[in-house]
Amino acid sequence: MKNDANFLLDIDRKPEDLDEFAEQFADRMAFVTTFMPFRFYQIEIYETTKGYHFYLWSEGETPSPIQQVLIQLALGSDYRREIFNYKRVWSKKIPARWNLLFQSKYDEKGKRVSREERTNNAIRLEEEIMTLYMVKIGSGEEEE
Repeated sequence: MKNDANFLLDIDRKPEDLDEFAEQFADRMAFVTTFMPFRFYQIEIYETTKGYHFYLWSEGETPSPIQQVLIQLALGSDYRREIFNYKRVWSKKIPARWNLLFQSKYDEKGKRVSREERTNNAIRLEEEIMTLYMVKIGSGEEEE
């Protein structure tokens, strides 16, 4: 279920070269993993009108809200969104639901202008990114 993802990213662009984008994103994930006490184990991607929504799950230590914001920013999420998220989690009382992605967006007249969709490009990115990421981080076990 998307609501329990550890990281939610809003990528506000559609790359022309999906293979290159997948490689760069997997590199970022591997870099983050090198310095954090967790690893990513699942990704779901949905295409939107302007780009993509990424949902990432991790295992190991649970990141704090500020760590979530930093990592979402490092992975390429919309910087405006992440600054607003940072402002939310910096407060003394962190809202229960601060890290949100909207499945649909509407204009001022109530007309839907965007929605998340499971497209072939989204599924292809998911599969390619996780495959590349797993290769980059290795199995995590020493060979004997």
